[in-house]
Amino acid sequence: MFYNFTRSGWIGSSSCCRCHCSRGQRGAVSNKYGWSLPKGSLERGETFLKGAEREAFEEAGIEVIAKEAAFVTEYTSEKYGQYLQVYYEGSARAGQIECSADPDDDINQARYVRLADLRSFITFRPWIIPLEHWVQHKEMKYYSFDLDVEGFHIPE
Repeated sequence: MFYNFTRSGWIGSSSCCRCHCSRGQRGAVSNKYGWSLPKGSLERGETFLKGAEREAFEEAGIEVIAKEAAFVTEYTSEKYGQYLQVYYEGSARAGQIECSADPDDDINQARYVRLADLRSFITFRPWIIPLEHWVQHKEMKYYSFDLDVEGFHIPE
């Protein structure tokens, strides 16, 4: 994960699951495509909430207690199809940030990243825009992105 932050507030998303901290820094993971929040598909019979907790542990080594939904982001593109992701506010119970528990062996780095440095790591529009808004306003919101029209990444 890519943040240096206190581990008291986490957000996770599922459907494809993601997790990050909400105070001062966020956790991020890197794979062959670049930096993102921890993510993955739900397992059979798994709730979005439990999927977010599991993915945080598998990809970043952090045990998380997910609480309420923080925001929902949906995005589409001709090339990649349609995705719906639900992000959760929560708190870290235990764990040292590391990527050794990843059963898919997709993650090559995990670290904490300062909030001020988020855009240096995460540039994918459907992840960074909702995350930044939630960190600033702490309000539940739905986002929809047509990546073929808006573009995949925020401008540098």
